[in-house]
Amino acid sequence: MKNLILVILLLSFVALLPAELQWSSPVQIRQGVNIEWFRTGTETTDGGAIYVWSDTKLGERDLWAQKVDANGNMVWGEPLLIDGKPDRQEDPVITRTSDGNYIIAWIDFYDDLDGNVYAQKINNNGDLLWQEGGKPVCVFPGIQIGLNMEADMDGGAFIIWGDSRNPSKDLYAQRISSSGDPLWTVNGIPIADGPGDEIQNTMLPDGQGGMMLAYTYTFLNDADIFAKHFDANGNMTWAQAMPLAVATGNQNGVRMAALTGGEFMFTWTDQRNNDPDIYAQKVNIAGEMLWPNPFIVYGDQDAPLPAPQQNPRIQATSDNAAVIVWEDFRLDNQKCRSLCPKSSC
Repeated sequence: MKNLILVILLLSFVALLPAELQWSSPVQIRQGVNIEWFRTGTETTDGGAIYVWSDTKLGERDLWAQKVDANGNMVWGEPLLIDGKPDRQEDPVITRTSDGNYIIAWIDFYDDLDGNVYAQKINNNGDLLWQEGGKPVCVFPGIQIGLNMEADMDGGAFIIWGDSRNPSKDLYAQRISSSGDPLWTVNGIPIADGPGDEIQNTMLPDGQGGMMLAYTYTFLNDADIFAKHFDANGNMTWAQAMPLAVATGNQNGVRMAALTGGEFMFTWTDQRNNDPDIYAQKVNIAGEMLWPNPFIVYGDQDAPLPAPQQNPRIQATSDNAAVIVWEDFRLDNQKCRSLCPKSSC
């Protein structure tokens, strides 16, 4: 309860601070009659941002990027073509690497109707640092989709995707070097490939060369959340997956924040008490749960009209805590009934 009160007081204080627009008008990153899809972006080392999107302005769907400085100016003039191979390039993700550059990964349908994973590296000047068309991350037959990527400590990145090469939906991963070469098994290693479906995931570097992740595992219509830790060589360091949230009802939508000292805080949507609530847990790199029971960030089961809370997001703070925000339907009865018809709202 003390943690929840602290978060509420912090948000109340922030709400009192005056807001001020830094730019006089919105910046038009891309405008025209063509269709723009799958937008993403990241901050740059010099106070700006790089935005990436999929665009059909040349006929087929290609991948483009633009850098905007802190004053809202287009740094590269015309957008940078990241990949213009035939067919579709979409679903991009971008991360800033430890060497001050940027890796962009995407799903590419040029050489596989089900989609493969490719990546490209660029610098602050908008130069492509790898081969034209990008470097292949996974070109194994079957569907690859739903990318997640974070930088490693050596100028490369960890990349996770949903993979259907097996009968079920699984999660595979690859670590690529600063030059775009695979550091783990070609076409990725299975990081979650049980008999059910492993889907939505959250992943962060562990600060020691490896990565921490959690994912939703669905089997026989029951969704639970598990966590794993992998070292820099792609080896799982725990004897088994950590059952982060395996109570009755469904648990999903897990998100994570990295704290100091090899500790991580996870938050998720939890339906152990009929309508969804927001829960959290803290674990360390050794595979230990640091709270004896999951912390209820917010639950209104005792309220006269309980309503769903869902889709949490978490951000670590400078005092080694975290702020968690979520969607809440206490004031939206119509949406509440459609999401959780069994609740009394």
